[in-house]
Amino acid sequence: AEAKRERMRVSLVAEMEEKAVGLASDILGRVFTAAVAQSIHAHLIDELIEEIGKSDGPRPELETETVEVAVPFPLTQTQRERMNTIFSSNMARSVNVKEIIDGEIVAGMVVRLGNVVLDGSLKTKVKGMLAYVRESLSR
Repeated sequence: AEAKRERMRVSLVAEMEEKAVGLASDILGRVFTAAVAQSIHAHLIDELIEEIGKSDGPRPELETETVEVAVPFPLTQTQRERMNTIFSSNMARSVNVKEIIDGEIVAGMVVRLGNVVLDGSLKTKVKGMLAYVRESLSR
């Protein structure tokens, strides 16, 4: 009975944390002015592009010809060119970057390479901070 109660507690805590992250992301999206959101957005995109560029070399096993990029605002020409260069280099061939505007993403981007998802969105950053705060409080 105690083990069942603990599993239920853990499940409820996880559900509450997921809802808290969603709510925090929604609040940030409503509080930020467009200029602030775009500034954070640009920073998060540059951060993810830089991280992707640090990969361990070509990954030709990623068999997709199209890289889907979900963003809340259109990419700049410079961002698009950097992504094309990095993905073509990492995948050892030319790829098509398909940009999808997604208003649910407050800032940053989510990249899909076939089954691989690289999430550099603000929501994921908030989720990471939640884990950090939880760990700090448990010390």
